[in-house]
Amino acid sequence: MSSTDDDTTPGRTDERPMLVLGEDRLDVEDTTPEQLRRQHEEAQREIAEARRRAEQEIERKRRAAQREIEQLEAEKERELAARQRELDRAQRTLFRRESTLRRKLSASGGTPKERLVSRPPTPPLRERGLRGSGWAQVLGLGGAAALLVGLLTAVPSGDGEELRSEVVAATESRATWLRSGLASDEIIALRMAGQDVPTGPDGTYESVRLAREAELLSPGNEHYVEEMESSTEAMVDADTSDVRALSTWAETRRSAGYAVGSWEVGDLADEARGPDAWSYVLLAVGVLGLLGLCVLALVAGSWVSLAMVVVALGLAVTSLSVVGVADADLRRATAAQDEAADVADEVYDQIGRDLEVVYGISTSIYSFREEYWAHRPFYGDVPAVAGDYVAERARMGELMEADEQVMAEGALGLVAVGRTVVEAQLPVARSAGVELADELARARSAWAPAFGLGALGAMLAAVGIALSRGRGRDT
Repeated sequence: MSSTDDDTTPGRTDERPMLVLGEDRLDVEDTTPEQLRRQHEEAQREIAEARRRAEQEIERKRRAAQREIEQLEAEKERELAARQRELDRAQRTLFRRESTLRRKLSASGGTPKERLVSRPPTPPLRERGLRGSGWAQVLGLGGAAALLVGLLTAVPSGDGEELRSEVVAATESRATWLRSGLASDEIIALRMAGQDVPTGPDGTYESVRLAREAELLSPGNEHYVEEMESSTEAMVDADTSDVRALSTWAETRRSAGYAVGSWEVGDLADEARGPDAWSYVLLAVGVLGLLGLCVLALVAGSWVSLAMVVVALGLAVTSLSVVGVADADLRRATAAQDEAADVADEVYDQIGRDLEVVYGISTSIYSFREEYWAHRPFYGDVPAVAGDYVAERARMGELMEADEQVMAEGALGLVAVGRTVVEAQLPVARSAGVELADELARARSAWAPAFGLGALGAMLAAVGIALSRGRGRDT
């Protein structure tokens, strides 16, 4: 062994030998303070990143463990709830069977002993859900059924366009018949004044022509047309006595007044109008049922079902409002038509009563009193244009003590002014009739969307009940 390999050689030290220029040695890094600082920072970053990854991993595992624990607890609760439901069902079954046996024993004359099975407790609504609640089914399904039945009973009858045509035709025919009666007044006034009665280009008297036009507008009154034809011929016939002519005229103008009665237009509207009292009762029951279902859904904590039932309630209220608004508009239009027709009828009837007094054929005791011509003849609100007729009546009253010819000429003026008043009111009545016909068409068109909204609301209520299955089981 050489002396150079002996570690115990005297004079040997651990110091690095001095470098010799030109000697081939491994590269040695010249480390400066700045490089040391960077290396330290890099090491700190690596340590921090490793710590962060470790913390994230620990948190992930903790959350996974927490979820697993929660799932196990939820599963355990579901299992316990399922077992409790099975026990409750078994208890209810045993309770019903025992009740049946006790009834049979009582029916056979025996004395039932003390119950062995107690009545099972009713679980809270939050656990049963709406689907397990009898009240929820009664309120929801019963309310939905009441809503649909109410909407079905509220549907307007008849075809909309056909009904509109009937109302307009009846209104026009009614106005034309009144004009025919007023023309008959003029004919008798001309006869009593000793004047000729004019005819049209075809030789037809105006009263007959108007009666035929009215029949074309609303067929079914041929006998009134025939009566007008025969009566007019009798009134203008010189061989007919004045008494006979006057009685014929009085009967003819009354027939013209009710050939197409003012009530017929209102009857058409009433027959076509859909909702009645029972319709509103059923609709109200439906809305209240859905409102009660909303309360039960809130108590049960079935939030999905609650949202659906609230929407169903809103649709039900909307459908009820659509039907109600359309019906209210139709009622207003009917009342306006009746009022306009009543004004024309009142003036028309008063003209007839006044002429009967003038010609001495009135059977009213009041007509013989002095104040007959001075009092206001109309009971209701009459248009201002009727003031002209009231003034003409007052002048007619002053002529009642004059000779027959003067009275007859005064009657001509009375007829002319009265006819002007009625003719001014007839367009108002026709306009009201047309508006009524339009409201009937609008009411029928409004029913379809109302029924669609109600049907959708009923469906949502049923779905809301089906989705509510109790705590932890809502879909």
